[in-house]
Amino acid sequence: PSAAPSAYYPISGYFVSQNTYEKSSLSKATWVMFKAGYVSATHKHADDLSILLCSKGHEIFIDPGMYNYMNGDPYRDYLISSRAHNSVHVDGQTYSTTVENSHKTGLLEHVHTDTYDYVLGFNNMYSGVEIDRHFSALQNDHGTLNDAIVLYDDIRSNKQHTYSQTFTLSEDMQILSLTPQETVLKIAETDYIVRIRQYGKIPSIALLRNQKDG
Repeated sequence: PSAAPSAYYPISGYFVSQNTYEKSSLSKATWVMFKAGYVSATHKHADDLSILLCSKGHEIFIDPGMYNYMNGDPYRDYLISSRAHNSVHVDGQTYSTTVENSHKTGLLEHVHTDTYDYVLGFNNMYSGVEIDRHFSALQNDHGTLNDAIVLYDDIRSNKQHTYSQTFTLSEDMQILSLTPQETVLKIAETDYIVRIRQYGKIPSIALLRNQKDG
């Protein structure tokens, strides 16, 4: 088919959308996933409310992967933590993804119209903090993903905390400009760019680069 509908899996905690599966158009296709919730702790990361994005034949916002299964390895501890995923974390901390905690996160609602897909996810893993992420994937006149995503984070707590949004970029992305209001990225050697635009008061922004031994 020329366009594939979005897919919503509330029990396993996934929403996915891709604007085309036509072989001749795959090099320009856009694919997005939004996730929250789980039914098994096997291979589970602290990645609730995170997004993944691929477009124009390149990864943009990525998942860091598993690395290994050695508890206590500092690299593994980081890669499975919320800090390594495209989500919201609290006070620089992460959380435990045990089966007993699985009811504290998930997808609550999905709305599909001719102009957008809307998904509501929640994460109550952080003690005393409730996070709702409103995810919207906008569509064009043909009812397919239009390369525009809107994220709105609603965070509630009776205490003061430091909240951070994280975006983990693939090696294909080049940073053209970086300000608290807008970050502009270039997709590899293509002519396409990605804009991450923040609305409202933004206290600060930081760029963290991977470090390699040697």
